[in-house]
Amino acid sequence: MVNDLPAGGKRLLQKVNGYEATIVSGHVTFREGQATGVLPGKLVRGPQAELAA
Repeated sequence: MVNDLPAGGKRLLQKVNGYEATIVSGHVTFREGQATGVLPGKLVRGPQAELAA
């Protein structure tokens, strides 16, 4: 557990084995279990507008 959320909130941090890389929006965010420092995503809060199909 780590306490890095606002107001000291807790979240579970779990490591995994066996994955070569994690890719988000075409950018490698983890390679061989180590963070690359690349953060291409964005925070989503509250209700979101529905996307047209």
